[in-house]
Amino acid sequence: MTDETQDLMATFGRLLQSRYFMTAMALNNRTKRNSDENLGRGRLRLLSLLGKNDGITNAEIAEKLDIRPSSVSLQVKALVDAGMAERRASETDGRVSLIFITTLGEETLAGLHNGNDSLSERAFNVLTGAEQEQLQSLLRRVAANVEDIQVTPEEMREAFGAFGDQFKGMHDMHHMGRDMHRQMHQMRHDGHGDFPFAGWFNRNNKTTKGEDEDI
Repeated sequence: MTDETQDLMATFGRLLQSRYFMTAMALNNRTKRNSDENLGRGRLRLLSLLGKNDGITNAEIAEKLDIRPSSVSLQVKALVDAGMAERRASETDGRVSLIFITTLGEETLAGLHNGNDSLSERAFNVLTGAEQEQLQSLLRRVAANVEDIQVTPEEMREAFGAFGDQFKGMHDMHHMGRDMHRQMHQMRHDGHGDFPFAGWFNRNNKTTKGEDEDI
């Protein structure tokens, strides 16, 4: 590692050790999960788009969301049927139908975001809107890069010690959390008691189990 990459890792480590940041991130994930369950990911994306670009055509929706026109038609119909969007004829060309968000749609979006907006706003209010967009772009590139990098068993052992071999072959944090939960359960059974983060892992394991069952 160069000094620059070491400093970057240390900065990420500070964020992950921050109770405030982890709380904001957990609430954001819960809000997203609940909204996906209630609306479906596709319809939520469309509703968010209408909230920012009210009065657009199906073709514009397909371009902005990068989805097929047939999918746009289905999602628009679902939101219209739910009362969250409506079709209106264009004032300049009556042959063109525009999609608008309704009051119910706006209220639905507000309800989804209100719970975690204050936490995320306080975390990033030191950055301008342009800086937040730049940070988002950079982090997306890093996230896409690390998703394609394979970690070797040797690297896992070096990073996690004895746990490295147990983590080998696990492809996501859900499995890692569940495996650690079993380890802690066995430790309590053997009379070793809990350790400081046991409560968090217990709750996380329950959440993970519920998510797996929903898939």
